[in-house]
Amino acid sequence: MKTCVYLIGLPRSGTSVSAQYLHENLGIEMGQTFRAPYPGRDDFDYEDCAFTDMIMPYVLDPKKRLFNLKVANTRYVQQRQKAKLSQYWGLKSPLLLLHPSLIPEDALVIKLYREPVYCKLSTKNLPINSFQRAKICEMIDKCARLYKDVKADYVLESGEETINTAYLTFKLREICNETFGIVDHTLSKR
Repeated sequence: MKTCVYLIGLPRSGTSVSAQYLHENLGIEMGQTFRAPYPGRDDFDYEDCAFTDMIMPYVLDPKKRLFNLKVANTRYVQQRQKAKLSQYWGLKSPLLLLHPSLIPEDALVIKLYREPVYCKLSTKNLPINSFQRAKICEMIDKCARLYKDVKADYVLESGEETINTAYLTFKLREICNETFGIVDHTLSKR
C-alpha cells in the first residue's frame, strides 16, 4: 500500500509546479517549510527544507558515509509520518536522483521527464549570474546520467520548450485519484 508520494525529475523539469499542485490542490503535504522564492519567481520551489538540509552535506562532500545519510533519512521519514498534517505526505527533490536508495518502499514514485537540453535552456530565463547558471546545468547533467536508473511507478513527459502544466495536473490528479482516492478539492469550488 502506498503511503506517500516522491516526485523526482531533473532540475527545471516541472517538479516545482507538480509539487505545488499536489500540495495546494490535492492536499498532499509536500513539506512544512519551503525555501523562499528567488527573484523573478512568485512561488516556492516546494522542496522541504528539512530534507534539503539533511541531504546537502552528502551532496557537497561525497566522502561522507552513506550509512549516516540513510540513518538521517530514516529519521526524516519517521518524523514526516508522525507530523503529517494530512492523510498523505510527499517529497520533491532532484537530489533523490543522486541517492535513490532513500526512497521508501511504500512511496508512489512519479518521475517527470524533460530533455536535459530544454532544462538547461530554461535557465536563461532565471535572474541568476553565469556561475549559478553553470552550477544548475552541471547538476542537470549529473542527474540526467542517473535518471534512467531510478525506478518509478509513473513517468510523465513534462514538455519541451515550456512545461505543460495542464497535462501534468491532469495526470497527477488521475494518478492520485487512482492510488489514494484523492480528488482535487478546488474543482468542486468552481
